[in-house]
Amino acid sequence: MNLQLVIALVVITETGEIDPDRKSYFINPDHCRWVVQEMVREKKYFQGLEKDKIFCRPEWVDADSVKITRLNVIPMPEVDEDAE
Repeated sequence: MNLQLVIALVVITETGEIDPDRKSYFINPDHCRWVVQEMVREKKYFQGLEKDKIFCRPEWVDADSVKITRLNVIPMPEVDEDAE
């Protein structure tokens, strides 16, 4: 067992329990905080989650059995469809 300390993004269901299937794991705490901020923000076509239903916390996990997000997502460059 390869235990590693990570930052877990935790989602609480309508019943008030933590859903282990909806957890995400991050190396960098700032990445987790950013996801939480985006998930609670109200947008034009998106109703955000309540602030007390999603949060980040440190957890020990088996690094071999869960996916841990290690890098920032870099958007792919836009390709001009008219160019040949």
